[in-house]
Amino acid sequence: MRDLILPIGLLLQVIGRLTIAYSISLPILTPAGLILGMGFGLSISYIFTWLDEVTPKIQ
Repeated sequence: MRDLILPIGLLLQVIGRLTIAYSISLPILTPAGLILGMGFGLSISYIFTWLDEVTPKIQ
């Protein structure tokens, strides 16, 4: 599951952004914003965790 977090987060961002771009009413914008926020949160958390693992530790 760990390897799928980044692709899932990016996919949710794409879905949310496309839905926001083509929506015509507020009831559609609200879940689209939530989907976009969830995808962004997953992606950024994964990237920061990955950066912490790959950077050398200063001793």
